[in-house]
Amino acid sequence: MRKGYDSDWFRAAIMAQGTTPCIPPRKNRKVQYHYDKELYRQRHKIENVFGRIKD
Repeated sequence: MRKGYDSDWFRAAIMAQGTTPCIPPRKNRKVQYHYDKELYRQRHKIENVFGRIKD
């Protein structure tokens, strides 16, 4: 999982663009944000396809 992208400034930047972030929270986060797990899985599959195309 790409939990490295879970930061307050990154979430704020995404929401400023009018988008809902779909980032799994880190384990040590005091506030565990909700994210759509199914949407995250689908996005991961698409990223894998683009990775294969680049190779």
